[in-house]
Amino acid sequence: MAKTSTGADIGARSAVAIRGAWKGGTFHVSDFAAGENDLGSIDAGWASLQAGFKLGATRVSASGREVNVRYTRVPEVPDWQLRNLMRFEVQEIGDQSGAEVASDFNLLPRPPEIDGEDVVLLAMARESLLEEHTAGLELAGGALEAFSPASIGLYNAFVRYGVVDDDTVLLANIGHETTDVVLVRGADLVFARNLTGGSGLFDDALVQRLQVSTARAEAGGAHADAGAPSGALRARADDAAERRRRAGSDVVAIATPRDVRATRYLLVERRRRRRRRRRRGAPVAGRLGGDEGAGFRKPEPARPAAGGARRRRDRRR
Repeated sequence: MAKTSTGADIGARSAVAIRGAWKGGTFHVSDFAAGENDLGSIDAGWASLQAGFKLGATRVSASGREVNVRYTRVPEVPDWQLRNLMRFEVQEIGDQSGAEVASDFNLLPRPPEIDGEDVVLLAMARESLLEEHTAGLELAGGALEAFSPASIGLYNAFVRYGVVDDDTVLLANIGHETTDVVLVRGADLVFARNLTGGSGLFDDALVQRLQVSTARAEAGGAHADAGAPSGALRARADDAAERRRRAGSDVVAIATPRDVRATRYLLVERRRRRRRRRRRGAPVAGRLGGDEGAGFRKPEPARPAAGGARRRRDRRR
């Protein structure tokens, strides 16, 4: 009989749960639920997940500032000694943070660049974060099966779905406040990390650049600004481009054709100014360090031609 389980991901803006079972090497989805996390907390995310099915045994993804995924190189040692090494490292990190930390580890396939050492993937999470998820899961009617870093869940989903080639692939799951990144070489996990920052940074940039509301920026930026016609948005973007040109900046935030032409003009003018400075012996900014990197280039003194010097001597005679 196929094992049926549920996976849940509680984010800062949404909560998702999916239930299914493995049959014949394929994951068959039986139920699905999603909710909006308006308050952004873990409790509110679990409360918004009004699933019309029984969650049962649930695997919960963990991500954010309170989750740490790192790599450690260790010599080839027996399993019992490896467990002691990982326990000491986790204890040291917990003492530095002043909080109780839950952890787990696993050996990764040894890449060809490393010889004589093992690479260990170590995942840690604060106990307070796991306790919040456990309490919310119980209120939703589910039972905890396991916790998993969101980046590792992303890797498992990629390996289980479709055909896996021998290429190196970058996987990214961009949330509102965090981003989960995975590097996969064939079917081997090379790198996994959860990063701070997500789509909220893009929303803030749209709000500042286009002066739209946060709700419209989250819904799609300029295209979601139904209150202002497209001509007004283009005029606003042109005004911003004009201010940048007056300030002498060649950084284009909104890639309109007008901005591209202005940027090309600025780059050409910059090259011309540098050529004129070199001819006059003025300092030119360089990339190298030290005395050569100072960028000072002195023009060589003009040397009269040898033939002209002989003609002038002949005339004096």
